[in-house]
Amino acid sequence: MANNEDGDLSFILFGESASDILYAKDLYALDLNADLVVLSACQTNAGEIHRGEGIISIARAFAYAGTYSIVTSLWDVREKTNTEIIYHFFQALKKGKTKDEALRTAKLNYLTSLTPEQQFQSHPYFWAPLIIIGDTSANYKTKNSTFWVLTAILVVLGFALWYLLRKYQNQNLTQA
Repeated sequence: MANNEDGDLSFILFGESASDILYAKDLYALDLNADLVVLSACQTNAGEIHRGEGIISIARAFAYAGTYSIVTSLWDVREKTNTEIIYHFFQALKKGKTKDEALRTAKLNYLTSLTPEQQFQSHPYFWAPLIIIGDTSANYKTKNSTFWVLTAILVVLGFALWYLLRKYQNQNLTQA
């Protein structure tokens, strides 16, 4: 819930009790060191405007706490549309796209999936509230990069084994 009067009082509600609330002001004390946070709820980038500071919001609090990239919303979002866009966003990230390319691809996938009866949902109100703030580079932790790291380790181990076997054979030949 965005708070346009006091941005530090913007919050995320995880349950039904008071202990299930995470206020923006509480995020400032955290050291998250997170590559990406996706805030796909309504108005997660809305908040109090401070002159010279910008908007004090949940998204800003996550950035302050050490999040490098934040997907956030500028206005109310439709749950079905948002779910579809975020799903395609993560699919594009898995393919190695940069975060901004992944979000663009996800929005385009949404627009191209609309049937003629759904064309009214091509209005920007439906797909444009999600934006990305911060580092937009590709996630380096993909299955593809893990494959190449493991392949490199196996190649190095293979050369080491070959070298040791060759050295062992040369010692046996000189002793015989």
